[in-house]
Amino acid sequence: MIEVLKTTNFIPYVSIFIIALFLSLATTPLAIKIGLKFKIIDVPDKRKVHKGIMPRSGGIAVFLTFFISYTFLECLYDPFTNPIFAHFFVCCAMIFGLGLIDDKFNLPAKTKFIVQTLIAIYFAINVYSVKVIHLPFLDDPLHLGLFSIPFTVLWIVGITNAFNLIDGLDGLASGVAGISSLTFFFVSLLLGNPSAAFLSLILSGALFGFLFFNSHPAKVFLGDSGSLFIGFFMAAISVWELKQIAVISFITPILIFFIPISDTLYAIVRRKIKKEPIFQPDKFHLHHRLLSLGFSHRTTVWIIYLFCIFFALGAFASVKLAVEFSLFLLVFYLVFFQLFASKIGMFPSLRKKKEKEAE
Repeated sequence: MIEVLKTTNFIPYVSIFIIALFLSLATTPLAIKIGLKFKIIDVPDKRKVHKGIMPRSGGIAVFLTFFISYTFLECLYDPFTNPIFAHFFVCCAMIFGLGLIDDKFNLPAKTKFIVQTLIAIYFAINVYSVKVIHLPFLDDPLHLGLFSIPFTVLWIVGITNAFNLIDGLDGLASGVAGISSLTFFFVSLLLGNPSAAFLSLILSGALFGFLFFNSHPAKVFLGDSGSLFIGFFMAAISVWELKQIAVISFITPILIFFIPISDTLYAIVRRKIKKEPIFQPDKFHLHHRLLSLGFSHRTTVWIIYLFCIFFALGAFASVKLAVEFSLFLLVFYLVFFQLFASKIGMFPSLRKKKEKEAE
């Protein structure tokens, strides 16, 4: 059946996307009821944009949709015969469980970070770890050796938290993740990876269905159960099923995750300069700065969506380009975003200057 999935027959792909989409539409109202009944809710504060109490149990719908859709696909096509898939889903279940507990009890940031690291280590040992990377302008690849597992763990934990940090506006994290997973679907098809294509498409369908309830004004939030799950999934797919990307260059997944990664790095720089804890929240993320410029909630989200699509086009190009040209493409995007981020005041030094001018 694997050979059937490698053909240009798109019916199985379209079918699983529609199944995931409608399952998400069906399970999200249930997730809302669960959130309200068990007090899995988000209470507004001075840092948050929403005004009223909201259920943050949307991750239940996304994870449940993903699990049911995958089970259906497994029974119908049996495309995933490798036993490491079991380890992969154990990791997904654990990260989802961590997020759900946090949504209910508000775990300390350090506790979440430690558990995320342990799950990432489990993944790196039992599923896949990046062992070789081809660097630009070098004939021989870089063999990570003993650094293989630490490198993989750092990547997974970093991407997981990057998606968690951008979950600040209605529909933002779910939409960005939906675009990213859809990008991975097309990239994996280019690379001949049907398993990765199906998994990415399932998540994409689940997220686009969830967006019906999560778009502004939202009826439910993803919560950490959702944002941690989708972040972990994205990171895991990038180093596991898309091994061609991981081995040749990390430029493609960096471009796919460019918005979450850059927003997270800026946040770390800001907090280091201000000598604040890395996990200390603030209101100077990309979406906060766009809102401060007068853009509406919905417009701000769509601007970030367009950015994601813009970077996704670069990711497609990087798959077909030589590593050296992909590096130049990445540098172009980095310079472009740096200029934009400086303009809107995401960079601490520029922000302070603007604040003084305003006084």
